[in-house]
Amino acid sequence: MCFCHRSHIDYLLLSYVLYHQGLVPPHIAAGINLNFWPVGRMFRSWGHSFIRRTFKGNRLYSAIFREYLSELFHRGYSVEYFIEGGRSRTGRLLAPKTGMMSMTLQALQHNQTSPNFCCSSLCGL
Repeated sequence: MCFCHRSHIDYLLLSYVLYHQGLVPPHIAAGINLNFWPVGRMFRSWGHSFIRRTFKGNRLYSAIFREYLSELFHRGYSVEYFIEGGRSRTGRLLAPKTGMMSMTLQALQHNQTSPNFCCSSLCGL
C-alpha cells in the first residue's frame, strides 16, 4: 500500500480498522526518525520497520532491505509505505520517490508474485 503522507493518522487508522475487521494489518516501512521512546518499541511490535531516508551509496543496506521485503512477500504479508518518503512541512504533496516502489517490484519479481497496489490518502485534500 502506498499512502500520501500528509499525516500519521492515515496509516494508524487503516491498521486499526483492518485489525478490528479481523484482517492482518500491513508491515509498515517507517522513517528512522520515528524510532524513539516509547513510540519506537510500540511501532516495532506492530510490524513497523524503521528505515533510513536514503539508501544512496549503500549497496549492502539496499540489498538487505530488498531481501527483507522479498521475505515478507514470500510469507504472504502486505507492506505499506509512503511514496513521497516523508511529510512536507506545508501539507502539500511531495514528488514521488521511486526507490521503494522499485525495491518492491524487484522483491515481488524475485518471488514470482503478482503485485496488488493500493494507493490512498485517507485524510483527503
